[in-house]
Amino acid sequence: MQKISMRRLLAGAALTILPAGAMAAHLEVTHWWTSGSEAAAVQELARIFEEHTEHSWMDGAIGGSGSTARPIMASRIIGGDPMGPRNSTMACRRRN
Repeated sequence: MQKISMRRLLAGAALTILPAGAMAAHLEVTHWWTSGSEAAAVQELARIFEEHTEHSWMDGAIGGSGSTARPIMASRIIGGDPMGPRNSTMACRRRN
């Protein structure tokens, strides 16, 4: 199996998620990696993502396990507020 660098993996993810020609966006990443070592791993992924793309990582950690997070994620998607890229204007509106 071929080894893929973290830089290529994150760049590929950004290209897949964000439309061509998109301006820099805040990418909301929802996960349940909240324990000590998991949180540290997520922080490292976020750091590398921001270092190698023009986009910023919005951490959407949900405490608990996947069984806690999945219904919350499904509810957001069904309710019309899915996780994903957000331009600066949208991100500012959501925070206010």
